[in-house]
Amino acid sequence: MAFLNVSLDTLALPWDETLDIKNMRVAPMGASIESFSELTDKKDLALIDNGGSIVGWVPFAKLADVLLQAWKKTAAFYETLLRTIDDAATVVNAAGKVISWNPRSEELYRCSEKNVIGEPITRF
Repeated sequence: MAFLNVSLDTLALPWDETLDIKNMRVAPMGASIESFSELTDKKDLALIDNGGSIVGWVPFAKLADVLLQAWKKTAAFYETLLRTIDDAATVVNAAGKVISWNPRSEELYRCSEKNVIGEPITRF
């Protein structure tokens, strides 16, 4: 998603010799946030150039903040889409429970969103 196509270079701080690269995740300059499949280790990122030299770092807190902002944009986009399309739209999670129900769904199925969210889709 375009919201996550953020280059780590734009988030980087200058390398500080007091930092210990052994306690960091290493990423190449030019990498984007999208290139990571997970960040569960909560480690800061050390950025290296093509020659293998450390050229900067990204604190995990800064990365988390960027991801939170991207999530907020994505959520707003999603909600706007659900509220403005002319078709009924229902979103169901892996457990078969309704997690989104738009106004057109309310009209078509005559069930309010508050009565549907969290219920199994098979009830409707």
